[in-house]
Amino acid sequence: MHSRNGLLFLILVLSTLIGCKKSTESRFDFDPGVVVATVNSDTIYAEAFEETYINMLSRTGYAVSYQHRFFHLNQIIDEFLLSQEAKRIDLNDSLAFNYAEKTSNRTLRNLFVKYEFLEQLELPDEKRTRFTFYRSKQNPYVRQLFFNDESQANDYYNRLNNGESFVDLANELYNTATYDSLAGFIGEIRYFGVDDVFAETVYALDAGEYSNPVRTRQGFVIVFVENWKLNPIITETEFEQRAEGIRFMLHQRDFQMGADSFIRAFMSDLNPEPVRDNIADFQSYIYQRLPQKTNPTELQRPIPSDFISSPDDLDLQAPLVTFNIRGETVAFRVQDYLNWIDSLPYDEIRNRFDASLGRALMWDTFAKESKVKGYDKDPFVEFNSDLALKFYLASRLRDSLKTREVESIEQADIADAYTAFGYDAEKLSKISFHLLEVKDFSTALDVQQEIVSGKLKMETLPDTQFLNGDQQSLRNSELLSHLLRATLNHPHIVGTRSGWFILKVQHRQMSIDNIEDVSSEIADKLSPIYNEFKLLRKLRSDSNIYIDTVAFNNLMDYSLQQDFK
Repeated sequence: MHSRNGLLFLILVLSTLIGCKKSTESRFDFDPGVVVATVNSDTIYAEAFEETYINMLSRTGYAVSYQHRFFHLNQIIDEFLLSQEAKRIDLNDSLAFNYAEKTSNRTLRNLFVKYEFLEQLELPDEKRTRFTFYRSKQNPYVRQLFFNDESQANDYYNRLNNGESFVDLANELYNTATYDSLAGFIGEIRYFGVDDVFAETVYALDAGEYSNPVRTRQGFVIVFVENWKLNPIITETEFEQRAEGIRFMLHQRDFQMGADSFIRAFMSDLNPEPVRDNIADFQSYIYQRLPQKTNPTELQRPIPSDFISSPDDLDLQAPLVTFNIRGETVAFRVQDYLNWIDSLPYDEIRNRFDASLGRALMWDTFAKESKVKGYDKDPFVEFNSDLALKFYLASRLRDSLKTREVESIEQADIADAYTAFGYDAEKLSKISFHLLEVKDFSTALDVQQEIVSGKLKMETLPDTQFLNGDQQSLRNSELLSHLLRATLNHPHIVGTRSGWFILKVQHRQMSIDNIEDVSSEIADKLSPIYNEFKLLRKLRSDSNIYIDTVAFNNLMDYSLQQDFK
């Protein structure tokens, strides 16, 4: 019933806590940090800024900069202003209360792993870091026997111990059509480039040795080291440059491997027993009401709110799983699952229901055990729930604003958007060019020289294309940046993912959009956000907003030092 993906989720959530080990006595000494800004009666602390900024960076991949961090601070201010307005118009209702309670439970779920496991981890010392650095300079060539079933893995291990050949068994296991001397061969691997358990198992072997069956995230494996490739160049300077990164990756590996074992042991001790008839009924209910995704690239689909808040014809108290904890038999019910459903992956709910059930059971048990152990007294629970509620209320109000009719958009706002959307920048309005695809860079160089010397006329070569376009038609072309920069009537060598080309631009015309011509287009772009924009302008004008620039600059200085350490 244990969900391996649930572990991966917890690893991501808790990764920012790695290295922040506290003693048992001080585990509740949560400090939100310095005051960065105040928005009327609300305070933005350093912890709130850093947590939301890190989350934003992980979603967007933006580069860290002073300007971007200040922009993010202003986004938080906007969220606080919208949440205050949402409370004023009574959006802080039962839905908001339920959301705050779910946020609290999610925080308690994470704190359980933090306090029960993460705080027990020791940071890697220098001796181990040096040894790992040395390991990273060695790459083994590996074979594997892979199994979904542990008993089958043990059977093959016994046959290896009885003298059977690893290659022979690999041919049998993988059912090769003809005998293959490379059966089970993976090739060269890197210490930090594969599954954690797999890497630790391989790097404990000498050439010619095989391992016991081990459980990785993918399944059970027996690995065999063919040979070792050694990099003899090991310098103190390189170690000093890489030591901090290696220490962090080692601590992550310790966490991932240890948390896997911790969670598996914890869930196994519960002795969970599925109630199959109730699971089948509930699963059928879900399939009828949650549609299959039509777009395979869609990552997550929101669960309809009415499905969670008021499910029809559903026994919310029906037990899905029973388990034992602290000497008592406890039921995990339909309502418990629904409390977590909007955090579960949509595909897993639809296509691997047992996995989603195991994940929800694990999360729910961790959250409830956190309360039993008093972890709900940690001030971080209230702090995090309050912050999440502010963002939730802002989102509720933003959705409401989108449904309201948009009044006429002011010309001053269209003028500002003309610049903000980049309409005032030069664009390629017309271009004509010759393009010749060649075999490789060496050929391109030869052809370019022949054209420049006059021995070849590019326009008359049989494979040369003559093409026309503009910024819109060429917006997805790998050639666009070259077309904008190329010197007219000169053959340029251009390398792209598609190959090598000779490019000769014959004519290029640039222009700037006239604001009168694009006003309607700008208005269409502004329309979905204009009500929010006008409200925020008014709220900012009517509010008391203070930014402690000294504290914020000090925070940025420290954070940037850590980011580029």
